[in-house]
Amino acid sequence: DSAIERCYTHLKLLPDNPLIYDILGKLYIAQKNDTKAEESFKKAIELNPNLVSPYISLGGIYSLRGAPDEAIQEYLSALEKDPRLPAPYIFLGSIYEHQGDFEEARKIYEKGNKINPDFAPIANNLACLYVDHGGNIDAALRLAEGARERYPDDPIIADTTGWIYYHKNVFKKAITLLTESKEKLPENPVVRYHLGMAYFKNGQNELAGKELEEALKLSASFRGAKDAEKALEELNKVVP
Repeated sequence: DSAIERCYTHLKLLPDNPLIYDILGKLYIAQKNDTKAEESFKKAIELNPNLVSPYISLGGIYSLRGAPDEAIQEYLSALEKDPRLPAPYIFLGSIYEHQGDFEEARKIYEKGNKINPDFAPIANNLACLYVDHGGNIDAALRLAEGARERYPDDPIIADTTGWIYYHKNVFKKAITLLTESKEKLPENPVVRYHLGMAYFKNGQNELAGKELEEALKLSASFRGAKDAEKALEELNKVVP
């Protein structure tokens, strides 16, 4: 409240300063007042259309509001102003993936990765997209391993890399990486599913059953839930 009050005090002195409106919008987001935040970001853009931050913030508001088309437009506007920014590529790709438009997501991630080859989150998301939706598995591994070199302790990147090794039938390596991810993200059903499938393919049926059951307890609708159910059915047919 004190920060917002100070912003309005400054606006009396500098009523056409877009940076103050941008700060004000962020403060309203912190207060969970999306309506006021949206008004502030739009005012910042009105005063300076080349200021990139408000576009990204508006995209976040619209994404949370369940308005993906509006969010996409804001992120694209941000990239028109500065195509080097890494964050809009992540946000855009995630929206397209959620919509099931994997081809558009791939294009966005590939463009972002070309411009920002050292930005690990884009590389990780692109690798994950390749492995889950029919891309080049070796290219996926190069991307994931490159991301892991930059962020060796990141459990999401460990999961992606392990899942790629699973698809390359290198199950022991996959299990090592996926176990590392599980230790940091025990409540993530996709991580537990990946580990369970790696155990399953490696013939470690008891451990596989435990992980797959836990994944389905955590969520019945994660990506791969149907495959987890099929694997459990096969495991239940195995004679001890």
